[in-house]
Amino acid sequence: MLKTILPLLLLILLGGIYFYTKDDAQDTSIKIEDRDFIVADREMIDIIVIKRPGYPQIHLSKSKNGWLLNQRNRASDHVVKNLLTVLTKMKLDYIPPKATYSNIMKDIDELGIDVTTYDKDGNVLSDFIVGKNNNVESGTYCLKKGAKQPYVMILPAVSGGFRNYFTLRNIDLKDKIIFDINSDDIVKITMDYKKNRVNSFVVSKKGSQYEVNPIVPSATYTELNQNQNIISAYVKSFKKLGAESIMTGRPGIDSISRTIPFIELAVDMEDGSQEGFSFYPVTDHLDEGATVRTVADLKQIDRYYMFSTDGECYTVQHRLLKNLFKPISYFGL
Repeated sequence: MLKTILPLLLLILLGGIYFYTKDDAQDTSIKIEDRDFIVADREMIDIIVIKRPGYPQIHLSKSKNGWLLNQRNRASDHVVKNLLTVLTKMKLDYIPPKATYSNIMKDIDELGIDVTTYDKDGNVLSDFIVGKNNNVESGTYCLKKGAKQPYVMILPAVSGGFRNYFTLRNIDLKDKIIFDINSDDIVKITMDYKKNRVNSFVVSKKGSQYEVNPIVPSATYTELNQNQNIISAYVKSFKKLGAESIMTGRPGIDSISRTIPFIELAVDMEDGSQEGFSFYPVTDHLDEGATVRTVADLKQIDRYYMFSTDGECYTVQHRLLKNLFKPISYFGL
């Protein structure tokens, strides 16, 4: 009889211990509010702040003309779209086994990326930490600020984890669109070929018409019988221009900007603003024997280093610029 009662008492005792300790501070049971870091409506998101260990903070803010990076540069529409998709479309894949919590939380503590989103009134919409991708790279560990329960989150229709969306460098977040101009708002274009000034010119808007004049009149210059259709088509070719890559901060780039460019371009707008750019043929800096002397020589150029007045440097392909780089004689009959 005693042999039967003792095991029964032991079983009751163990059951009581479990009942009274299952909800203590060590419990990691599922809590719905711990997963409350997904924003349902992307239109509500006005600011995204990303803090990464060892890297400068990233601040993305919505403006009337798109998103701004650190309130200075235009951010890449493509990159921001990807971030917004993660913030609003990620879903729970699975809850990690309890045996892995210790390592997961250690990695989050050391390598976690803090992500906070705000609405236009400054209210916090979501506040969570992005951890590492799981071992099989199928999802990403995420933890709501202040919670103890990590989750493996996925982005539907995308294979693999999404941590890399939050580890991009500032240069990767910048928009590569150099200018996006409404040609109807252009009042003046100054195309100054610094090493071939005889071909340099200024296009000015006079009422509904345009006129072209040389920057440096010479004794051999004869006034053009100007073709308004050609000039108008030329002005309309100033639309949207994208760069091949961003070069700002690369070794040796600053030294190039201290030399004489082949082209200096300025575009004046109706509202009084001006877009300014300096172009350096890449071949002139890679091949000591290659020297561009005239506008006609630009046909042999593949790309340029281009510096804008806001301090950024890009590489731009000639094929995208060839309709802009014309000699003054192009505008005659």
